[in-house]
Amino acid sequence: KGRWHGLEGKAAAIIGIGGILLGLFFLSPNITGNVIAGASTKSTSLIGAALFIIGLIASLTWVKNR
Repeated sequence: KGRWHGLEGKAAAIIGIGGILLGLFFLSPNITGNVIAGASTKSTSLIGAALFIIGLIASLTWVKNR
């Protein structure tokens, strides 16, 4: 098996999928609003963008090394 079939591959896949899904969740102002710990829309958008980018990078890394 290749080097990405072990724990590293599973972790990259989980981080990639989780980051993209959580990023999309935080980017949507209709879903989150001010419900999450009283955070403003601007801060939840920044969190969402960061999570989305992390998810994309992890997904692309996993696909490239698979």
